[in-house]
Amino acid sequence: MARSLRYNLAVVLTIIFTFGCTAVSAWGFTYENPAEAAFSQTRFELVLPYVSFRGHNNLFTVNHLELDLSESSVKEDLLARLDGKDFNADFATEFGTGLTIGRFSLQYRPFVFGSARLNYGLPKIIIMGTEGAMGEHNLAGSELNVLAGNSFDFTYGHPFTLSRNSQLGVGVTLRYIQGFSMGKAKITKGTVAFYEDDWKETEMDVEYHYLYTDQLQNLEANSPSELFQALFQKPSGTGFLVDLGVAYDYDRLHAGLALKNIGVIKWRNLREGSHRVQEKNIDDDFFDDFFDDFFDDFDDFDDDPEFFEEEKNEVRLANYSLSLPLVLQLQGSYRLPLNFYWHLGMEKGFSDGWGISSKPCFQTGLEWRPRHLLRLAGNLSYQDGTLGYDGLVELRLFFFWLNLHLGWVGEGEGAYVGAMTALHF
Repeated sequence: MARSLRYNLAVVLTIIFTFGCTAVSAWGFTYENPAEAAFSQTRFELVLPYVSFRGHNNLFTVNHLELDLSESSVKEDLLARLDGKDFNADFATEFGTGLTIGRFSLQYRPFVFGSARLNYGLPKIIIMGTEGAMGEHNLAGSELNVLAGNSFDFTYGHPFTLSRNSQLGVGVTLRYIQGFSMGKAKITKGTVAFYEDDWKETEMDVEYHYLYTDQLQNLEANSPSELFQALFQKPSGTGFLVDLGVAYDYDRLHAGLALKNIGVIKWRNLREGSHRVQEKNIDDDFFDDFFDDFFDDFDDFDDDPEFFEEEKNEVRLANYSLSLPLVLQLQGSYRLPLNFYWHLGMEKGFSDGWGISSKPCFQTGLEWRPRHLLRLAGNLSYQDGTLGYDGLVELRLFFFWLNLHLGWVGEGEGAYVGAMTALHF
C-alpha cells in the first residue's frame, strides 16, 4: 500500500509540474473544480449574499498612493519596476448567493471584471512627460477591456468507486450568462516620437480599434434599481459557458483538474469602429524664450500643428460572439498527520485578457482542519517573478458557516478580499 501511495503521489506531482513548466496562466488562484461536488457531504447549504474583490498591477504599490511625479526618484522607481516590460492590470468584483442540495448546486453571481495592457512606451510617456521621454515610442498592443453581467451557475458532480480506497469524481458547471455591458479598445498600430534640438518636434501616428455595447444609451431609467431591472429583462448579451472537472481521491491523496470558460457569449446592439490620428508639431525654443519676457502666459497658447489628419470609421453590429480565455487548473493535496493538508497547484490561461493574465501562477500551502469548528489555510503563490500570500479562516458554528479569504501580492500591487456566509443542515 505504501508503494502504491508513493506511486500515485509521484504521478500527480509529475503531471502538475509538467503542465506548470510549459503553461501560461491566469492571475491569482481560486480553485473551483465542479468535480469536487462528487465528494460533497453537504445535505443542504444556503449561501447568503457574499462579496469578493481582487485587483493586481505590476507597477503601482500601496507605497505609491500619494506619489509625487515631480520627484525624479519616484519616476525612476516606477520605470525600474517595469524594466522594459508592459504595464499589466487585472480587476474583478463579484457578488453572489447560492443553494446546494447534495451534489447539486445553483448559484447566482453578478460580476464586473476586466484588464488593461499598456505597451511600455505609453506608461513611460505618462510618468516621465515629453521632456523625459525623448525618442520614438511604439504603442501598438495596448488594450483595455471590461465586462459586466450576471451568471447563473448549475453544478453537478458524480462519484465512481475505483477500489476500496479510491474514488473518481467528474463534474460539470453550466453557466448561463446575461451580459449587461461590454467594451474593448486596442491600439493596433502607431508611434509617438519626441525630438529636441534647435526645435521641439512631436510626431504622432496612432490607430486604435474599439467595440462597445450601445444598450445603456438607449435605456430610460430614473434610478439604479430601474436600470438593473431593465438590463435584467433585456440583456445586451446572452450565452452559455461550461466548466468541466475531474477529481481523484485515494486514501490520503487528492488531486483535481478543471477546464473553464468553454463556450461563447452572443451580443447585440454594438458599435465597432476605428480611429486614426496623424499629427506633427514643431515649436521654436528660441522664440519661446524671447516672448516669455513679454507674455507670462505665452506657454499656454496652443499652436496649430504643422500637420494634422484624422480618420474615423464606425458601424453598428447586430451580432457579435465573444469567447473568454480558457483556463486550466490543477491541484493536488496530501493529508498529513493531525489533520494537516499540503497543497500544490497550478493555473493556466490559454490566452490573455478579460482579467486573465498570460503569466503562469503556481501555488503551494498548508491547511489545517480540526474536527468541526475551524478551518485554517495559508498559501504561497509565484507569478512573473512576484510572490503572493493569502490566508483563509473558516468558522463552522453549528449550522452557520463564515468564510474569510484575504490575499496580498508582492509589495502591495495586488490584493484579494472575499467574505462568504452560509447555512448548513
